[in-house]
Amino acid sequence: SSQVRCIAFSPDGKTLAARHQSGVVRLWNLATGRETIQLQSNWFVAFTADGSCLLTDGNHTPETTEGSITVRRVDLAH
Repeated sequence: SSQVRCIAFSPDGKTLAARHQSGVVRLWNLATGRETIQLQSNWFVAFTADGSCLLTDGNHTPETTEGSITVRRVDLAH
């Protein structure tokens, strides 16, 4: 397993997004402790204010400040 490098809590506090060193992002239902979604991201994750979307980065590298942001609609139904 790789180290967690970035975390974000959903606005309702029920979901945790954890980006690992490997680039894998896992979303966890905090009430059940179960992984609900697995995605890919290079550097960061963040929820939108309403919790309907997760923001992740695309091709950003440490050598450049340019890159892309992906907005992913996520179903956080608990």
